[in-house]
Formats: sequence, structure tokens, C-alpha cells
Amino acid sequence: MAILEWSRGDVATVSLHTYERAPQMQTGDLAVYRPRLRTDPLSRLAILTLPEDSLAILPLLQEQSDLDLQETFARSANSNHCAAKLTLRDVPYSPSYVLTLSDVSPNLKNLADLAFLPGFHSPTIAMLYSPVFTWAGRYKSARDTFVLEIRTLDISSGGSYPLLTSVTGLPADSLYLVACPSDLGGVVIVTETGIVHVDQAGRIVATSVNAWWSYATTLRTDGGSESRKLSLEGSKCIFVDGRDMLLVQSNGDVHQVRFEMDGRTIGKITVEPQSNQLPPPAALVASGDKALFVGCAEGDSALVKVDLVREVVENEQKPDVDMDWDEDLYGDINAPTANGNPAAAVATGPANVVLSTYDILAGVGKIMDMQFGIATTDQGVKLLVFRSQGRADNSNGRTRSWLLLAAEASIRRSMCSEGVFRSRNGDDSTS
Repeated sequence: MAILEWSRGDVATVSLHTYERAPQMQTGDLAVYRPRLRTDPLSRLAILTLPEDSLAILPLLQEQSDLDLQETFARSANSNHCAAKLTLRDVPYSPSYVLTLSDVSPNLKNLADLAFLPGFHSPTIAMLYSPVFTWAGRYKSARDTFVLEIRTLDISSGGSYPLLTSVTGLPADSLYLVACPSDLGGVVIVTETGIVHVDQAGRIVATSVNAWWSYATTLRTDGGSESRKLSLEGSKCIFVDGRDMLLVQSNGDVHQVRFEMDGRTIGKITVEPQSNQLPPPAALVASGDKALFVGCAEGDSALVKVDLVREVVENEQKPDVDMDWDEDLYGDINAPTANGNPAAAVATGPANVVLSTYDILAGVGKIMDMQFGIATTDQGVKLLVFRSQGRADNSNGRTRSWLLLAAEASIRRSMCSEGVFRSRNGDDSTS
């Protein structure tokens, strides 16, 4: 883990935390190890997953009380007060440590994903894990094997991790977690066959996106979105509103997911038809309040604008039974208004997400091959040739491939000569 700071475009590394000599890195199975880095929404804590179901925890100092406490520790550790202040100013964090999940709970193993939840006083994390392994051939005997736990990470009290919610019997094809906004609450579990919401009380609401749902789990669903026939492997999800989430499939198809409320709880989850097209996402992060960055590993990345367009819902007319003179003179005080004008229509219906492109970050794809050579000319040109290939083009389904030539020549009468040429297979145009 690295803590970075930036000012006026300059990026500098404040600290670098490595765990190469940790016992988990020495004895763990690195072939299946996939690092995951998560940070608290209020930047109070950073967590990096390690092999053998372990977490590297780095406490960050944000509040003045934390700074005062750190300064007290620095004074006791160093008699020189100036050196203590220098250490505090240069190190805005507490020492990191490695936590083994088996020390928290004996059943907490085979961690699949974790996510910090917003809206809590202390850092609160949701962990999705499977104590028992299974696969599609054993679904008749063991299929709902995943468990969701929500715990509070209280670092200030000496490392206590109280359990808030524990939900068992979740689908065995669960993929990852998506933290819900504080207004909605809970966490979303994306599976290969559907979407599951679990609130803080452990209540489950689910919807299926293909016909394999009933084969993979025994959870009940209304099946209203089963006709979408979606494949959620490699997908990414992000909330753009309090009750609206964007689901981007591995091929770039965008679907809006609505969480319809029934009182104070979620009553139904609806997956809308495809509404937009984005690059195949390797990363999907929010960039401000109304923008998203879609990072693509093998193609062009995009910065898109998010607009929420709400429908106008007409209020039902009240029957003219009793005449209210105040309402007749001043209008209905409960009627929605726009800029103080009761006659103007106000959009209070469901929100439709509209995406538009801000900017494109070009990517030529991963390097497939490379070859060096020197041309025998009087100018002594040094030639480097390499080939890169990307995914299928979103517009016509063709695979894009480039041949890049970089030539550097030392010509006496010119200060520099360096050029890059790109040609696209199957296209006569070059640039």
C-alpha cells in the first residue's frame, strides 16, 4: 500500500507499506492470490487482503483527536519535542498490522470480497465468504454456501471487531459486494445469476437475471427481470443515486437497476433493459457527483457524465366534496411546486440515467510481441517494432489490432526526429 499526496498536479509518495516478508506471503498460495484494496468512505482506514485469509490494516489519522493522541505517543517515544512534531507531521497514520481472520471468527475463511459501508460512526466492513467449497456439480447437496458478515473495526479500543449482522444461506455463485448509500442502507451481492440486497437487519430481497437462478440457489425471487438473460461474470456495479445503480456487463452493455421501496424497506429490485454502451470495464469509479470513469484494460477508457432525468407524475385529483376556502385562495400547500409556481410541473417520478461522454483516454491494448532491429542507413536509424491487440470493437464486433513502429534517428541538421505510426487491420485509414 502507498499513501500519495498531490498539490497543483504534482504527485508524491508519503509512505510505502510492503508485506513481502509477512508469513502469509511466504507460505500462502500466490497462484490464486488476488489482492484487494479497500478504503473507508471517510478515509479512516485502509485494508489490503493477503493470502491465507489475512488482512493488512493501515489506520489513517483524520480527526484532531487522533492527531493529539498520535502526538502524545510520539512525545513518550521520543524525548525531543521537535522531533516528535516532525514525526507527527510527516507520518499522518498509525503503524499497520496484519490481522488473521481466523482470530476474529473460526468460520471466517475463503474470503470472496469485502466492502466498507457508509453512514457508520466507526469503520464498518461487510465480508462475503464461503466456509464450505462447492461447485455446480454439487448444487443438489450444497449450493447456498456463502455467508455475509457485517462487523465494526474498532481500532481505538485495542482491536475489537463486534459482529453487527450475519446472514447465511447465500447463493454459491456470489461474485462481489457493492456498498449501498447510507439513505438506502445495507449491501448488494452480485451473483452470476442475479442481484441480492441484504439490509442491516438481515432481510433479503433478490431478483434473477437469467433462468439459472433456481438451479444455483433456493432463495425466492419474483423473476421479473429473468427475461433479461444477462451474464454477470466480469461485470461492474456502482450507485449513481440513492436508489439507482448502474450495472455494466463485461461487454460494455449498461443496465439500470432500480430499488423500489415498500415503506422503509426495499420491496422490489428491477433490472431495466439496456440503455447505454460503455467500454468493457476493468474498473468503474465515481469521479465527482455526476461523472464516472470507466477504465478499460484492453481498449479506450472513458470519462462519462451522469444525468438523472425524472418523469413528471401527475397527482390524483381530489373529489370536490367540501370547499376549502384557504385552498381555493392560496392553493394546495401539499402540491409540489417549481420555483414557487404551483402551476408548473415538477418531476417526481423514477429517475432515468442518461450517460454522455466527457473525454476518451486512448488505449492501444496489451503488447503481444516485440522485436528490436537496427537499419543499415547513413543516418543510423534505430528501429523498434511491437504489436498490440485489443478486444472486440464495440461498434462492429471486430478485433482491433495495431502495428506500432517507433523510429529514432540522429540527423545532424535536425534537433530530434521521433515518430510513431499506427495502422489498423481491416481499415485503409492510418493515423
